Formats: sequence, structure tokens, C-alpha cells
Amino acid sequence: MKLLTVSVSFDMMLMKRSVPMSNNINSMTDDSRKALIIEAGITSMAFKGYKKSSIADIAKSAGVSKSLVLYHFPNKYNLAISLFNYSTTLISNIIPIDQLLTLTDLFDRINFVTQKKIELLKEQPAIFKFLHRMLQEDEPSLKNEVRKLISMNQLQSQQVALQNIDTSRFKEGIDVNKVFQMITYLTDGFFESHPIIESEDSTKITNELDSYLALLKKSFYKED
Repeated sequence: MKLLTVSVSFDMMLMKRSVPMSNNINSMTDDSRKALIIEAGITSMAFKGYKKSSIADIAKSAGVSKSLVLYHFPNKYNLAISLFNYSTTLISNIIPIDQLLTLTDLFDRINFVTQKKIELLKEQPAIFKFLHRMLQEDEPSLKNEVRKLISMNQLQSQQVALQNIDTSRFKEGIDVNKVFQMITYLTDGFFESHPIIESEDSTKITNELDSYLALLKKSFYKED
């Protein structure tokens, strides 16, 4: 489910595992060095924010020169937007679209996507923290571009998520698009308020989310 076209090559998707374990940065490929920059940039902006993250600090953390960072990303704004696109595409690509479309129940699809996100969250926690931090940034040009990209992302996600959904199970007069939007707000807020990656047992947390979804399902579906 590729929702956005990004300048970052997708063969660097699993950053930590794709970077060669070498102490000599010069022996790495260009893509591997770029992957280090991406990882350092996401981590820095996730924990320090956009304004307090500098190209120099990101370069130092990645173990590369500042000029190399600027070679790939002309300025910090360009880097931030590239990292945002990279992160959203990474999340969308963990969802196997062919498997998703075999599920015709909307709530089954939501559960399927949620589980995939949790798997990625445990593997790459900084990705979600970075995206959440970007939503809070107040730098005007960055804020406007992020909001625009989010709108595009949500629209395309909704188009895919509602494709071939069995709408016959919904009560008369229910707007399925609004139901999907409501569920999106619920799951987004749930992920922000629950430190899933810090939990030794994420099953308890996902069961809680399932209980909320079950309430919505009961409200919107016809009685069996």
C-alpha cells in the first residue's frame, strides 16, 4: 500500500538491519551512509524536535560529515520532509494489500492494520515518536507541508481501506466513511496515549483497543 512517493529508496526500509556492521564509514555504500543519516535524523527529531535538531548534530550521530548530509538533503527542512515521507511510506508498506482486501469486514481490516503497526512499533519505536513530534511542530512552512501530506495520506488510506467492504452489515443510514474516520481518530489517539513499546505484554493493551472497537461495531452494525 504505497501512499506517497518518496526520495528515499525503499531498500533502506529496515535501517538498523540494512547498515553494514563496520567501523569504517568509508567502506560503506552510499545507500548505507544515507541510511545512517535517516536513522540519526529520525531519532534526533523524535526526541529533540525539529528546531533543536541540527544538521551538524545529525551528521555527528550518523558518523558522517555534515557535507555528506547536505549532499543528500540540501537543508534541514528538506531532510525533515524526506524523513516524514519515508516514515509514512514505511508504515503503509508493512500492510500487505492483497491480504487486507481479502477481509470484507471493516473492523477485521482495522484489527489487521493495527497488529501490523504494533509489530513495526516494537521494531522501530522512533518512527512513531518522530511522526507524533512532527505533528506538534509550530514552524509554519513545515507545519503546513506536514498537514498537506497527512491529508493526502488519509484520503488514499481511506480509499484502500473501504475498497470492497461489506456495507450490508451496517445499520440503515450509517455513513461508512464517517465510521472509518471515527475509528482512525480513535486508533490514532489510542496509540499516542499508550506506551505499547514499553509494555512487556502488548496483548493487554491491544485487547483494550479491541474492546473499544467492539463497542463501535455493536453501535453501527445490524443485530445478528
